[in-house]
Amino acid sequence: VVLITWANDNHFDFVMNWVASLRAIKVRNFVVGAMDSVLLEKLIKGGIPTFDMQTSMSTSDFGWGTADFHQMGRHKVQLIATTLSFGVDVLVCDVDTVWLRNPLPFLARHPQADILTSSDHLSTS
Repeated sequence: VVLITWANDNHFDFVMNWVASLRAIKVRNFVVGAMDSVLLEKLIKGGIPTFDMQTSMSTSDFGWGTADFHQMGRHKVQLIATTLSFGVDVLVCDVDTVWLRNPLPFLARHPQADILTSSDHLSTS
């Protein structure tokens, strides 16, 4: 299982927090999809596993619900598909999450599941 997230340079601090939370719980099998060259360069210099998503997107905040936000969503799906094409299982995480303990033992308890999901959106409608 590879944990993946994605971001542009506007969310660099979130990336660093996400990485720090994973390293604190001894999870090393992660990668960050860099949505712009500025973030890509910073992550490479910092020794953080990354790859260039080649999105040509802005380094600024996308803004929820904007056209850029929806474009980011399409790039996220491509990131997932690309990672799956390598034949590995993925745990997709928003960059604003923090891991307090290793999620992999929990996932291993559900070997028949093709998809496990969680959400912070608790509305029933």
